[in-house]
Amino acid sequence: MTVPTRSRRTAPASVRELMDGLHRTIQGFRQMTLAPVARAGVTPAQFWVLNHLHDTGELACGPLASKLGVTLPSVTSLIDPIEKAGFVRRTRSAKDRRVVRLEITPRGSALLRRVWKELEREVSLRVRELDPADVRSAARVLAVLGRRVEPATPGGGGP
Repeated sequence: MTVPTRSRRTAPASVRELMDGLHRTIQGFRQMTLAPVARAGVTPAQFWVLNHLHDTGELACGPLASKLGVTLPSVTSLIDPIEKAGFVRRTRSAKDRRVVRLEITPRGSALLRRVWKELEREVSLRVRELDPADVRSAARVLAVLGRRVEPATPGGGGP
């Protein structure tokens, strides 16, 4: 009797293992993020708003809502307190006054640097015994997976 060989396609058990590993990792990173973000005086969602604004430089509310997977009113609720704290600046587009543009301020960038510095220390402690090549490989694979599962947005994005 011959034993069937596995094809090069991912077996369902491997997919479950991948999903389980990602779930545990995401939950762990989410927990790890809570304390540094809270010490900075923002919520996790506001932290990610600042991160997106830092990466893009300036963004209208609609595209930011799409990136975060939330509604436009939710973005407004997230922005109000961090604008009041001086972490973001809201301006109207000169071309279309209905469009509200957001940008991170120097104060918001400083907060982001402090939180990321602390998070980098925490992550470094957890990966220090791993081979650096494995860490780089994991980062590359996660970046590809992230792009493939990203929801499609008008004008690009998605798989």
